[in-house]
Amino acid sequence: MRATNSRSRSGGPFFYTDSSDTLATLGYNKYSIVKSVLRAINTHRHKIMWGAPIALALFVSVQSSIVDGNSFSLTASSTRFVEVGTSFDVTIGISTEDPINVAAAIVSYPPTLLQVTGVSSDETAIDLWAEEPFFSNELGVVTFAGGLLKKAGFTGTGTVATIHFSAVAAGSAHLDISSPALLAHDGKGTNVLTHTSETTVVVREVGQANPDINGDGSVTITDINSMYLTILRPYNARYDMDGNGKVNFRDIAHLFGLLGS
Repeated sequence: MRATNSRSRSGGPFFYTDSSDTLATLGYNKYSIVKSVLRAINTHRHKIMWGAPIALALFVSVQSSIVDGNSFSLTASSTRFVEVGTSFDVTIGISTEDPINVAAAIVSYPPTLLQVTGVSSDETAIDLWAEEPFFSNELGVVTFAGGLLKKAGFTGTGTVATIHFSAVAAGSAHLDISSPALLAHDGKGTNVLTHTSETTVVVREVGQANPDINGDGSVTITDINSMYLTILRPYNARYDMDGNGKVNFRDIAHLFGLLGS
């Protein structure tokens, strides 16, 4: 015999059980319950279809943004969604909780999509360069190594250098940080780096629709919702991601592919 918990709700018995016999005493049967569930799913199928992946993506996005420690970061100064021929900047930043006195790394980029036009370090946290910022468009790298000479070591946030890019071809250009080192001010040169925050620049052809629909610098749930709401409306080239003269689920799939970018 299965255990049944009961309590009063709206003046009558309320049963918490998985017994179909108990449900039957309330005037339900398993077939009517299934039909009710199916009707609810059918009525809200669009919310369910989009809500589940959206909730998951939002959860992942929030979780991935909660980080502490000692890090390098790459940040596009204005937007990460640019047209071919556009110039833009990416800032190399550091953030530390532990005192450090050396910062060094290699920033890699796809030279078939992006070309560096220069690297500036006028406003930098670095006090002494062991290796001034150097770039090679043939290899697709920017390298640097510098010292921070504060008596107690450097803590907090600061800029290392700013990379000036030109977009030369369409595609998704990931900027990667390799061989990163944040050396502790401990007399041992301990690398206390905990993580890096990299970035991706999406280059589109001139005249192609911008996937960052609301212009906030990222492809987010808001952009996907805006796209979804336009599918049944008159054609608007702003939402035609693949330029085929239609706004449909292919365009939504394109945005999902860039979600979080």
